[in-house]
Amino acid sequence: MGKVKELYLEAIQEEMEAAGISDYDEYQYLHFLKSYVPHEPYARYNNSIERLDEIAENSRHLADYPMFHRMMLVQHVAILEAYLADRLITLVTSKPHLPQALVLNHPTLKTQKYPLEAFVGNPNLVADKITTHLKSVLYHELELVADLYKAALGFDMLADQSSSAILKQCMIDRHHCVHRDGKDNLGRILSEINSEYIVRMRDSSVELVSHIEEQCDPWTGPPI
Repeated sequence: MGKVKELYLEAIQEEMEAAGISDYDEYQYLHFLKSYVPHEPYARYNNSIERLDEIAENSRHLADYPMFHRMMLVQHVAILEAYLADRLITLVTSKPHLPQALVLNHPTLKTQKYPLEAFVGNPNLVADKITTHLKSVLYHELELVADLYKAALGFDMLADQSSSAILKQCMIDRHHCVHRDGKDNLGRILSEINSEYIVRMRDSSVELVSHIEEQCDPWTGPPI
């Protein structure tokens, strides 16, 4: 039995006992899977991508609506941003040597200064300041995020130039979709955001995340 199914059975155990039921309903379990959100960043990313793929597959009749593709772009970016934040913050706040690496190798963090009384009042000051900084980052700013990954984890997040170029353009287009309803600064409608565009964005996102997970393998455990 998988971990997710164990969590599901634990969640409905009292309800099953009260109803005198000895086995779970497969349909209800499938419904549970659609709303289940894993805790581990990579598992959560994959789960979200799978749900978005289902939506795309079941919405082929909307392929002629530019707004649908803009919505898909915005959601793909949101999923990627959440992963980039959660993966970095989870590792830096749980592995003892990574906060030191981040501070010593990041130009903004290593130059911050605080009076001694701040440390006396809060023994966790450094950890708190690091966490606050990481949570304040806009994770669609990929170059900035890559600098943080490089400082803390020692690898180039944007090693693949092709997928990186696609994703950087997607972040710009996402801004236009969110703030200008799909028009650029010149008022031009972004007609290039179509089904093929979304596939390229999705594939580039998956490639980036896979690369990060390969590099983070020494620090990550099995997903839950």
